[in-house]
Amino acid sequence: MLQDIANRSFLKSHALYKTIDNRKIMEEQKAMIAKRLDESLAAHNKLYEANQQHHLEICDMKRQIKNLKEERSKLQEENSKLQKQLQTFQACKYSIFCLDFALSNQLLRYLPIRFSRRTYSTSSRSSSSCGCDCF
Repeated sequence: MLQDIANRSFLKSHALYKTIDNRKIMEEQKAMIAKRLDESLAAHNKLYEANQQHHLEICDMKRQIKNLKEERSKLQEENSKLQKQLQTFQACKYSIFCLDFALSNQLLRYLPIRFSRRTYSTSSRSSSSCGCDCF
């Protein structure tokens, strides 16, 4: 009987040690899980911050693109205005050249013939030698 009690006592202590070991293992596993959960939350927060930063960069780029498109359209409008002004200037320059040429021909009529071998008629005022109808 004493042997039985000793065996039971041994089994109880063995079971007790097993239970204690199991509790230690469970506590270690809980600590490991908590540590991994903290690491996971930290990684999740980093990912969230990176996504926010990426979103802000995209919004900034979209704003820059919009501003550049507006600036391009303004520059295109200004360019077309300047092109029209240039065409007008060139047309005026050509008209002034024709007028100057015509006036010089008018003055050459009154110069002595020795300066010019060309004869100028006063009757053909409709066409000039430059090819335009500016008279």
